[in-house]
Amino acid sequence: MTRSVLLLLLAMALPAAAEELGDSFVVPLSSPSEDGLLAVHLNSGSMRVMGEARNDVAVSVKISSNAEAETEAPPGMRAVATFPADLEVTEQGNVVTLRSHSGRQLDVEIAVPSGFSLELAVYDESAAGIEARGVSGSITARATEGPVVLEGTQGAVLAHSDDGEVRVRVARLAGDQPLSVTSGQGDVHLTLPASARATASIHSDDGNVFSDIELTPLRVYPKPEKAPAGQSFHLRIEGLLKYQINGGGVAIVLKSLDGDIYLERAREP
Repeated sequence: MTRSVLLLLLAMALPAAAEELGDSFVVPLSSPSEDGLLAVHLNSGSMRVMGEARNDVAVSVKISSNAEAETEAPPGMRAVATFPADLEVTEQGNVVTLRSHSGRQLDVEIAVPSGFSLELAVYDESAAGIEARGVSGSITARATEGPVVLEGTQGAVLAHSDDGEVRVRVARLAGDQPLSVTSGQGDVHLTLPASARATASIHSDDGNVFSDIELTPLRVYPKPEKAPAGQSFHLRIEGLLKYQINGGGVAIVLKSLDGDIYLERAREP
């Protein structure tokens, strides 16, 4: 098992007219013929991940500059753009990790083998969000602000935005892989194959639910739970409605606190 580490420590002084700096590199895999995992954790920025027929991971990074000084320049001096980005990239046993260690915005585009799984997160309020296409492994994607867009998923999905729209288009539902698509302050869109069999729990606190898929409602009877100390009885009735799709199957959760929910059937090409 090999481990490679690349530290991209960029603190370059460029003319004030420059707005961004770019860098590209390829990360070799310990076992190029096997699937792996890409984990990307950015403090600020956006990411776009594409699954391709390849046996390595290609990364392209754009770093925003601070060309406009927040402090007025003293007489006879001018503002100089700097790029104090701090990005660490590691590979170990086909697990490729990108992690930022500064607050500077990083916009990354990454190409991975199509069988990879993804763990993606943007923690700051970056409106560009997360996008992933053509990846057949499991996907976890979370954005603090901005959209999450996943196209052509085939494995388990956990997609959430605290303040943004979430769109997931499923190519194939895995038989034992759950699917969760949720948003705090945004609409939720889920597109399923016509033949998909699922059992969906759907809830919006302050929005509407729309579907062009035939849904069979399930009456769910709440059961009393073990009462905490000091209580003799405890029962919680949640506002989740359950529906069967094509007789039921894969567990799906669709939820938004303040947004509409759209459940759609994929159109035939």
